[in-house]
Amino acid sequence: MTDHNRLPGPLSLEGNCAENWKRFILEFEIYLVGSEKEGKKDKIQVALLLHCGGRELLDIYNTLPVSEEEKKDYEKLKAILNNHFEPKKYTTYERYMFNTRTQQPGEIIDTFMTDLRKKAKNCNYGTLQDELLRDRLICGIIDENLRSRLLRIDDPSLEEVLKQSRTHEVSQEHLKEFNAIFQSNVNVTSKAVKPNARSSRKEGGEPNTSNDVRSCKFCGLQHKLNRRLCPAVDQECHKCGQRGHFKSKCTSQGQYKLRGKFVRHAYMDPDLSSDSEEYQEKSDKTELLRFMGMINYLAKFIPRLSDINEPIRRLLEKDVVFHWGEEQIKCFEKLKKLVCEAPVLRFYDVHKPLTLTVDASGYAIGACILQDDKPIAYAATSLTKAQQNYAQIEKELLAIVFGVEKFHSYVYGKPNVVVESDHRPFEAIFKKPLSLAPPRLQRMFAQTSKIHS
Repeated sequence: MTDHNRLPGPLSLEGNCAENWKRFILEFEIYLVGSEKEGKKDKIQVALLLHCGGRELLDIYNTLPVSEEEKKDYEKLKAILNNHFEPKKYTTYERYMFNTRTQQPGEIIDTFMTDLRKKAKNCNYGTLQDELLRDRLICGIIDENLRSRLLRIDDPSLEEVLKQSRTHEVSQEHLKEFNAIFQSNVNVTSKAVKPNARSSRKEGGEPNTSNDVRSCKFCGLQHKLNRRLCPAVDQECHKCGQRGHFKSKCTSQGQYKLRGKFVRHAYMDPDLSSDSEEYQEKSDKTELLRFMGMINYLAKFIPRLSDINEPIRRLLEKDVVFHWGEEQIKCFEKLKKLVCEAPVLRFYDVHKPLTLTVDASGYAIGACILQDDKPIAYAATSLTKAQQNYAQIEKELLAIVFGVEKFHSYVYGKPNVVVESDHRPFEAIFKKPLSLAPPRLQRMFAQTSKIHS
């Protein structure tokens, strides 16, 4: 009967001979089963093995240092060839290769894990294999954020680590797809270029009455570029009360919400205030940094912020043990209260006089600008270690310098800016010549020369 089964390819001795032999003998035994030759005599099976293996296997067969009887027994011959092709394994080397394996750029988690399992087979780890696979997987992951998340889990199993890693990998792929779609859908808008003044009129000084039809910025309709043809030319705007445009095209400033604050009347968004009430006490620096980020974003609404938040800022310094004590709890609750009860700020009026109020404590300085005794903005900053060693008069003058630099756009060139400070010794110093003041105060006085107080 004709055999229509495909013969396995010849044995290749190039590259990894052990892997090539394992693959060849597996294909050969599949062929024996498929061609119903598995139960044939040893003589037939050995002949088929040598025939399929090719000349290189035949040369090895002829040089094997075994008896002819062993060569004729198929099972014994297969065992002899297994020993011939299987190199001696060095456990130390195999473990070195396992422990230095890391995920490569672009390599997915499943591929990385498959290779780790393959390397672990030759390491003789026994019952510790799953735990060591888990540890190597965590250490070898290329994503620092994923590794940090896995290290926060208390004694996770290998399956749990794999599940978390796959979920993170899929979410990152979805995020990339979303960002790509988002970028492709961004609508870039630009203002239309105003027509050239020379071309807008004809030679006789007449307005341009061409048939160029465009969207009008005063009424929003499509008509020729002729102001007299605009239906809004004599109409009163229902928003600002001025004539010449419709309400839908009015550009006067209204009230709108911008990242947690209302513009027009500068007070805090009630939603953000209610969110701050839900903040709980912090258990580590990461959560505390998140809270302080929100507080610093709202700094313009909170007077003397750096002075108030000093107990919490102290925990964020390097080499400081995180301890959430009674002092930090009081500071935390006070900040939440200040956020919820933040004052209303008024807009700056260039025609009204300006007052700059400053103050300094042992570890912070603050400033506030006012008009009509109403605050426009607050600012505060903490003092460095060196600045904390300044004399009190130097700290108070440093607060004035900070206020002038922080609110430079308000005070620069402004006549008769009033500077308020609770440090009475300034009265005597300001009356004396600048040359009689200490060198550090002289430099600070020079920095305040940009205002006319």
